[in-house]
Amino acid sequence: MKIKNLTIKDIGTTIRQNLIWILLFIMVAQACVYMYQNYYVPKQYSAETEVLVNVESDKENLQQEGIRNNIQLINTFSSVLKSERIMEEVAEDIHTEKSPSVLRKNLTMSSDQNSLVFKFNYQSTNEKEVEEISHSYIK
Repeated sequence: MKIKNLTIKDIGTTIRQNLIWILLFIMVAQACVYMYQNYYVPKQYSAETEVLVNVESDKENLQQEGIRNNIQLINTFSSVLKSERIMEEVAEDIHTEKSPSVLRKNLTMSSDQNSLVFKFNYQSTNEKEVEEISHSYIK
């Protein structure tokens, strides 16, 4: 059995001979991805809101201590904002049929460590619902 050395010229010749098949394969793959993205996968809409936690204090020399307290309050605020009562108020405000537990499932909250800002993000397949819930939630 004789082994032939493969050269760049051989590769170029093979590509030129099968160029139509290669391009056809690429176009069919792109068409499949396009069809999958537009007709099979539901569109996801998202609204992200950032909230700054700031509790006012009367004394200016306690400013650093106030900032530390505010950072500690972020976890408490996050728990309160995801509570059943707040979710019920949001559901009533936008007049939706979705239960508070479904709203809570689509809501994610995050905060950077030692930051006074926390973010919440609501995702759904309904663009209008995402907008209404995010506006109602920050009221």
